[in-house]
Amino acid sequence: MTTPAEYHQFARDCLGWANKARSASERQILIDMAQLWTRVAAKMEDRLVMAADQEKLLAELRAKLD
Repeated sequence: MTTPAEYHQFARDCLGWANKARSASERQILIDMAQLWTRVAAKMEDRLVMAADQEKLLAELRAKLD
C-alpha cells in the first residue's frame, strides 16, 4: 500500500520536474499533478487518523463491556 509520505514524495518529484519543464503548459501540468498528489496524501492522512480514532473508541467500548 502506498503511504502518505510516498504521495508527498510524488508531489515533490512533480515540482522538481516542473522546475525543469521546457514549456509553460508542461510546467502547469506537473504543478497540477503535484497538487493532486498532495490532496491524495492529505485525504489518506485524514482517513488514517479517523481509523486510529475509531480503533480507540472500539477499545474503550470493549473495556466498558467487559
